[in-house]
Amino acid sequence: MNAFEGTVRDNLKLYTKREIEGADAALEIFKRLDYPSQNSLVRMIRGGVLTNCGVTEKNVERAVLICGKPIGAIKDKHTHNHYTCQYTCFDETWLSVVH
Repeated sequence: MNAFEGTVRDNLKLYTKREIEGADAALEIFKRLDYPSQNSLVRMIRGGVLTNCGVTEKNVERAVLICGKPIGAIKDKHTHNHYTCQYTCFDETWLSVVH
């Protein structure tokens, strides 16, 4: 076990099973949307861009508190000069994206 695994494991002990499931769903949303920033994802949720996904702003915040920023989000900020991403729906039954 490395230090990161221990830290995440310790962080998980602070939350209920339902809160952890919500954080996992938020991490999946980060991944499916090609790792937008935390603020961008929260704005999408608040603005109604993401519907029927069940992820709340609190889930996003909790996911970052438990696991830290997604590695894909950190890498992307350092490898691309211009961030362009077309948000698409990978699984319409799970995630609906309204343009």
